[in-house]
Amino acid sequence: NNRVELAPLLEEVIVFSNPDHSDGVELNIPPGTSVKADREKLFRVIVNGLRNAIDAMGEGDSPRISSYEHGRWVDIFIEDTGEGISEKDIDRLFTPFYTTKTEGTGLGLAYAKKVVEGMGGTIKLANRQGRNGAVLTIQLPNGRNK
Repeated sequence: NNRVELAPLLEEVIVFSNPDHSDGVELNIPPGTSVKADREKLFRVIVNGLRNAIDAMGEGDSPRISSYEHGRWVDIFIEDTGEGISEKDIDRLFTPFYTTKTEGTGLGLAYAKKVVEGMGGTIKLANRQGRNGAVLTIQLPNGRNK
């Protein structure tokens, strides 16, 4: 795994995922934030997470991507303001071939989990506390550390 600067990667993800509305994603990443990761795989995981967030929301709502650095770890949050996740789905979200979408294959989150864990991190999806919507949290080793 290499050191990956988060802000430029996420700017690329936003344009790639949503070229028509790339100004409609709120990005809040402190300058210099980096993670230890495989850049291509992380790109794909975040594209998938952002597309899920965009799909969950109505027109005119904006997803938000932010990060939080704490010691050896960096958390990346992808938040949406959609309906959130129903109780019956929440435990099965990372199971291969389980999907709540009519068009979905159910491999997005299962793939993401495998990839993120392979990079020494964790991933979880939960409803936002006290607000509508869900938040995907990807935790990876901090790129500042040796």
